[in-house]
Amino acid sequence: LIFATSKGFPFLDPYGRYVLVAMSLIPAFIIFSCGLMFISAGWNRLARWRTTEGEFPLHEYSWEVIRWGSYNASISIVRIFCGEAMRATPLWTYYLKANGAKIGPGVYVNTARLNDHNLLVLEEKAVVGGDAKLIAHLVERGSVKASKVVMRKRSTLGINSVVGPGVEIGAIDAQLRADGG
Repeated sequence: LIFATSKGFPFLDPYGRYVLVAMSLIPAFIIFSCGLMFISAGWNRLARWRTTEGEFPLHEYSWEVIRWGSYNASISIVRIFCGEAMRATPLWTYYLKANGAKIGPGVYVNTARLNDHNLLVLEEKAVVGGDAKLIAHLVERGSVKASKVVMRKRSTLGINSVVGPGVEIGAIDAQLRADGG
């Protein structure tokens, strides 16, 4: 269609038409990405795919392990196809919330390398640096072990950092004051 309608414009020959085709792919990619993100999050909710806190043997193929694997496969598909393009945008934050992450106001997430979204707690004004990895599970000695990852208010995670299950970043201000510390 673009080639047929642009024949009367000699300034588009020979490469201008290719630029027009390339430019038309950008909105198509954005529509695809938004659809993929929110269909994935919706399906995860509908199918009740989530990572459950605790320890589960892999070889028993329990429902917890199946839900964990399915949930993280869905997250990985979104990350591969549109995570890098959408990270650090409000749309990415909405996707994380739709997928179960607890995200406070003013949080900035500049990474697509997040797993187990429902076990992530990012409090008010927390900052996750570029390409940081937040992973709320590990596989060890034949078992999946999962635990929440918490970033407290105004905490910052640097570029390329790796955070595993059960880690809490930042101080608990009220608790420290109450304890006299």
